Amino acid sequence: MDLDQLLSVDPNTLPYGLLRLGTREVVQARFEPTGPPDALHLLRLARSEWAKATFAAVWADAALKGEALKVVLSHGQDRRIQGILIPGRVHYRGCGPWGSLLESAPWNQWGAVGREYASVGRQLVLRLILEALHQEGEGSIYIHPAPKSVGFYANLGFVEVTRGVWHEMVLKPVTAFALLRTAWGEL
Repeated sequence: MDLDQLLSVDPNTLPYGLLRLGTREVVQARFEPTGPPDALHLLRLARSEWAKATFAAVWADAALKGEALKVVLSHGQDRRIQGILIPGRVHYRGCGPWGSLLESAPWNQWGAVGREYASVGRQLVLRLILEALHQEGEGSIYIHPAPKSVGFYANLGFVEVTRGVWHEMVLKPVTAFALLRTAWGEL
């Protein structure tokens, strides 16, 4: 798939692959908009599964307002939210989106007991790159990572940048396009 083809389709409908750790099979996932039922679900789970999420206080409100996208399996009975993303906005043409927030479900995070799926975070980053490109950004992503996730972002190719008192990591366009190529072929 070339870049024009990739950008001509709804990025929520592209095939995103999650690795089921128990069987080592790649299962298809997709992104869907969130809404009030997801907010209720996240609020109920805030007392249990999602309570361990770094940004647990944010997700239910964002889902209620329809500001978030959720990663769900494309097939089967498991309709749980495997990861969640609030896509930021590109304010200047050619820049990266600002104000994004993303997180794998607590049971999918590195080191979680009984971890079910790998590569959820990677799929969230891929979707964020596509969002930046759809908004006429250049494909770069700037983040302020939670300390426990610095290694994850570094493994994807983000590099550390310090601007004054701000500690950030950036995914440069060349690396972003390499991630897209790995996921969907030549660009």
